[in-house]
Amino acid sequence: MTATAPTRTRELCVYGVVRSDANPDDYQGISGISGEPLELVAVDEIAALVEPVEDPATLGTRDGLMAYRRVLDEAARHGEVLPFRVGSVVPGDDDLVALLSDDHDVYADRLDEIAGQVQLLLRGSYRPEVALGGIVARNPEIRELRELTREAPEEAFRTERIRLGELVSRALDEERAVDRDRVVEALTPYATESVLRPEIGLHGLVNVALLVDRDQVEQLESAAEDLAAELQDRAELQLVGPMAAYDFAATA
Repeated sequence: MTATAPTRTRELCVYGVVRSDANPDDYQGISGISGEPLELVAVDEIAALVEPVEDPATLGTRDGLMAYRRVLDEAARHGEVLPFRVGSVVPGDDDLVALLSDDHDVYADRLDEIAGQVQLLLRGSYRPEVALGGIVARNPEIRELRELTREAPEEAFRTERIRLGELVSRALDEERAVDRDRVVEALTPYATESVLRPEIGLHGLVNVALLVDRDQVEQLESAAEDLAAELQDRAELQLVGPMAAYDFAATA
């Protein structure tokens, strides 16, 4: 393999990997945590987006995390990028070249596989009072237990309160499974890959990452808007992106 010749030793934050034939000018306006433009270190068909860092501990701060997302999402506007794990640091140029050389084919193949695609996230959560009201209305036992315990002192009906909590949790899980499948089935025709993430919070409905062809983004956004309108009385949906393919990259 042909690699760029390292000229000095410095600690490097590695944000991700792009194609080495990418236009360097596309990345000149992107800055990392230091505020300085990124550098490209190339090995054959791939190149790492890097930034020299004096104190790697800053990468784990809020500013470091924001810089990580900013760099990768802006890079994704210009083409495929494989994110490295947040805070990835190598001790010098030689180590970086060795890293890229060892896994060169893995990165190159994955860049080919996600060519022309970006990631979007669909997150949804139930409106708590509406969701609980529907569960109560549909389940006589829950309704009776709720009426029994609603006005009672906190220390009263302990067994019944525990039973009520279990029934509500089970009913919400069942409802979530049905609604989540409905949402995912409506959107996956527009995606080439999808990854279900854990729901966020007690009333989380869905949290799914979608890998989407750039020319399908508008269609997926339209489908998500239709779903949001259908579920608006019970839940809120939010579509985030396009962004770098965090959930679909071979990370280092």
